[in-house]
Order: sequence, then structure tokens, then C-alpha cells
Amino acid sequence: MSALQESSSPKHHESLGRRLSGRWLVVLMFAFAVLLTGAMALYWHFYTLPFRDLQNAINAEFPESSPRAIGGRWKGREEEPETLRVVVHCKFDPTLDEARADAMALRLFETAKENVSINDYEIFEVYLCHRQPEQETPTWLRRRTVSEWESELVP
Repeated sequence: MSALQESSSPKHHESLGRRLSGRWLVVLMFAFAVLLTGAMALYWHFYTLPFRDLQNAINAEFPESSPRAIGGRWKGREEEPETLRVVVHCKFDPTLDEARADAMALRLFETAKENVSINDYEIFEVYLCHRQPEQETPTWLRRRTVSEWESELVP
């Protein structure tokens, strides 16, 4: 009997079926999916934990802004200063209304100062984004040292 005939024989298929049935394969696939989903949720929980209070405070101040806060240095760039970066979606185009964008950025700095140890960072960055359907998203950036932001708070 040739090798081709052996592999297609019913006896060969039975031995494969005994190793892992279709039901167990599906159960293992679902278990793997649940495991990966849990791992991703756990990673996201610990990744956002240090800035969760800040994100919640920003969301309370600016509803529907989808705030994101990230702090630290870029990986592999030890010469970079410690930076606290806040990304917020706003309902106006920040590139067209500079005064309103500046006021919002200053309020975001005040909120960060209330919710995070701001002195642990050298730089505070604010990104304001305005989403528009089927158009490019205008983004406004203000990057300053923490001391420059604080000097702007004092009247």
C-alpha cells in the first residue's frame, strides 16, 4: 500500500479523531480567547491606573472629551525629560480659536495639578483634537515646562 493510500485510510482518520475531538478544540479556542481578553484587560487596567483619577477629573470637567493621560519618558530615550501628556477631544477647532484653546489647556494643567504629583514631571503637554466626520482631525499642541505653566497660573 502506498503512503498516499495509508494517510487517507479510515483507520488513520480515526486515530486523529481520538487525539482531539472537535468539541474539545472549540472549548480550547474559547478558553484561549477568554484568557487573552483577560490578559488585555489586566494590562490596560495597570497601564491606566496611575492616571485614572486625572482622566476621570478631566472627563467630569469636559464631558465627552475622551481624555487620555500618559506620563514618563519615551522608551530608550533616557535623555528625554519626564513628560505628562494629556490628549483631549474638544468640540471646537483649536487651530481656529487659539484663545479658547489656551484657556482650555490652562484648565487642563490646573486639573492635572490637583490630581497628579505634577512636580514629578519636567514637561506638561496638551494635545487638543477636534474630530470631524470624513475630514482630517485638526490637532493643537502646547508643550511647556511645568514651571512655565505654573507662572501662567499666577495673575
